[in-house]
Amino acid sequence: MNQLKKSLDAAFLDEDRVFAKIENKINRRPKARRTFSLAMVAATVALALLLGMARLLSPMNVVAGVVTVDLNPSLRIELSKDYTVLDVSGVNAEAQSMDLSSLKGLPIQEALMEIVRLTIEAGYLDPLALTSDYILITTVSYDGNDQTFNLDLKDLLEKVKTETPSLDGFNLAFMQAEKQDLEDAEDSDLPLWLYLLSKNNPDVVSSPTSTVQDYFEDEDLKTEFENEFGEVLEDDHEIDLEDLEEALDELEEHGVDVSEYRRRLATSGVDLNALKSEILVQLDRIEENEVDDDDDEISQDNDDDEEDDEDDEEDEEDDD
Repeated sequence: MNQLKKSLDAAFLDEDRVFAKIENKINRRPKARRTFSLAMVAATVALALLLGMARLLSPMNVVAGVVTVDLNPSLRIELSKDYTVLDVSGVNAEAQSMDLSSLKGLPIQEALMEIVRLTIEAGYLDPLALTSDYILITTVSYDGNDQTFNLDLKDLLEKVKTETPSLDGFNLAFMQAEKQDLEDAEDSDLPLWLYLLSKNNPDVVSSPTSTVQDYFEDEDLKTEFENEFGEVLEDDHEIDLEDLEEALDELEEHGVDVSEYRRRLATSGVDLNALKSEILVQLDRIEENEVDDDDDEISQDNDDDEEDDEDDEEDEEDDD
């Protein structure tokens, strides 16, 4: 009996052994919980991998549509679903001569302003708010049933026009096209806008109005465009003294005596609209002279080429 009591006391009253057992139980993690934790880790890793792949294949990096921007230089811009520029290319010689790399990755709103800046810098447009320049924007959704792309894009660019002082003096024109139109225009080597308009009127391709600026300056053609093709958002910028001063600086740079214009501009109560009309006449003359000079240079180059050809023919005859 005494032996049994001693054994029980040894088993239950040894404090060190009791505390050791308790500590072991606390530190030991159940097998089921350990298995669950490993499963959670594996699931987390798998989810991270899936999210990474989804980001790489995100629709934001997929071309959702195309917008063409024409202001004599003609550009083709591929856009993501959130209207970020994925790729851009020049459609005609003017655009191909410009460095367009800065446009990639920009939201289309910023890209439009950058295009205007580059076009002015290249000398294809003047920055004067006094003159009326046109930007024609054609939208092409790659999902033919989704008009949201076209409509939201148009709203975005209209908002840019009304909120950006650097676009004062510019009118925006909008129209829509189908993906097939875009492909057909590329096959025909024409800017999309010119391809679309020439389907109804083939003469527009070879006419003097085959540039965006000349086309919209023809009131009959502009009316036809609004009736049949799209919409024109006219510039509502009010011409002020600063605009006229900039125009006079431009005339002065081309050797025009503007002292009388400046005197009138400084006169109280001067009719700004009348003065604007007179200054525009002077600007038009400068532009016409520049065109004539360019034509003369082209004609002279052609004459020189013909003379060289004749000389070559004479040399061949002498050799014979």
